[in-house]
Amino acid sequence: MDSSNSTPDQSSTPSVSSNTLAEHLNVVALPPPPTYDEAQGSDTHPLNNHPGPHPFEATHRFPAGLFVVRNRSSLKVLDVRAASTQVGAEVIAYTPKRPTLVNGDLLHKENNQLFFLDWHGCLCAANSGLRLDVKNHRLVLSKPQPVLSQPTPFSHPPPQFHYDPLTRTISVTFSHDPTFSGASIQQVNSVDYLLELQPISSSAQPPPSVSALEKLSDWFLPSKHQISSDSESSNPDFLPEFSQDSDDSPLPARIVQVVPIAPGWREKFPSSDAPESVKWLKRQWDIASIVIQPNPASLEPCHIQDTGQEPEGPMSLVTDLGDALGELSTALGGLGSGISRALRRFED
Repeated sequence: MDSSNSTPDQSSTPSVSSNTLAEHLNVVALPPPPTYDEAQGSDTHPLNNHPGPHPFEATHRFPAGLFVVRNRSSLKVLDVRAASTQVGAEVIAYTPKRPTLVNGDLLHKENNQLFFLDWHGCLCAANSGLRLDVKNHRLVLSKPQPVLSQPTPFSHPPPQFHYDPLTRTISVTFSHDPTFSGASIQQVNSVDYLLELQPISSSAQPPPSVSALEKLSDWFLPSKHQISSDSESSNPDFLPEFSQDSDDSPLPARIVQVVPIAPGWREKFPSSDAPESVKWLKRQWDIASIVIQPNPASLEPCHIQDTGQEPEGPMSLVTDLGDALGELSTALGGLGSGISRALRRFED
């Protein structure tokens, strides 16, 4: 639909541009918190018109409302795998996509890259409303469970996520033993836990000559690389190291994991111009708020319009599978042509 025919009061449109236009959906970078003097000297902003932030905003440092979380190493954002809304679905990092509006609402299943902080201080996925939990060092979706006398893998306090704008890291705190191995809470809290993206080097990719049938088999049988990654992440004693910092793979997805860090890392945090700072990019994140505003008539035609209908399924998944099937069809067609020519020569 041509945006020149739309009017500000007839449609709304999502945008992920960093420009702060007053008349459309924006992704707004999280501003730095005010200083103590600025907060105390706000005489021109009455409290009744500009209420202070919720306590969770001050303690967890995530913004109110919906936001996206982007890694500074690969520029990929947190994403619920395959737009799943089921308990246990994994949260990974994926290539950013535009948020979509359905009847003027962003809280629907296809916005699997939007998150929010709920009234209990839990980080939640906007496409399902489920909380983020940690299982085998990975992020998964979880629903509230009844309180028990002892935490179990099925019922335990949710982890708390805190953003540090100085180091741009996301820390995770537990009020129980996440491994359920009998460790005391003092042992659990003897180290810090940070959210980290697992880089993938292009050298880990299959060769370009891989057949279409082999590509298609990856959808049904896990590769050796996937098996080794799963076995490492499921080992409680596994500590990821900076052995592979190269992240030049064209693959759209990355694994996100919670890694333990020895205390004192903040004091040793490298400056932005230090060579060691590159190694920390996979543990650094940017937060951007999502703001919905009326759609102006001057927006570019490429902006997605709010149709009031449910979007189709996760198109990236369908497109990739369709490409694999197309390549397989071409390969089989070539094989069939070769067989036909051989039969004709045999008949002659």
